[in-house]
Amino acid sequence: MQSLARPWLGLTAIVVGASALLAVGTLQVREWVVQTDEMLYVKLARHMGTTGSPLPTLHGEHVGFLGVVYPIVLAPFYGGLDNVSAFTAGYTRDFDLVRNVQSGVGVNVTAYAIDSALTPYYGSHPWGVNVFLRFRLKAGE
Repeated sequence: MQSLARPWLGLTAIVVGASALLAVGTLQVREWVVQTDEMLYVKLARHMGTTGSPLPTLHGEHVGFLGVVYPIVLAPFYGGLDNVSAFTAGYTRDFDLVRNVQSGVGVNVTAYAIDSALTPYYGSHPWGVNVFLRFRLKAGE
């Protein structure tokens, strides 16, 4: 059996292929068929917080859902906040500086997807960079 000279190429092809298949599949979703309780509570709380209506509504239609207490409690938080999504990539390089202490230096880059209401304050493509030092005790040997 012949081994691959560059195994990362095969792994990269698998990851890219799987990502493409998942992207195609998720783009075909037009409605929520099954929702976890947490997702349902968030959607109901977001609706209640933005409209002020205590009636459980999803995608513009009233639903017969009995567990409305938790979404009502969450509604002020979801109604008063705009949606922000953050995507972070980072790297940490470990090195030995002090005995029994694991040291590292790293960087994180974060890009944000924000609600249009926040664009005047943060711009259309906000992002940030964090550079950090990390020190932690090594596990006992």
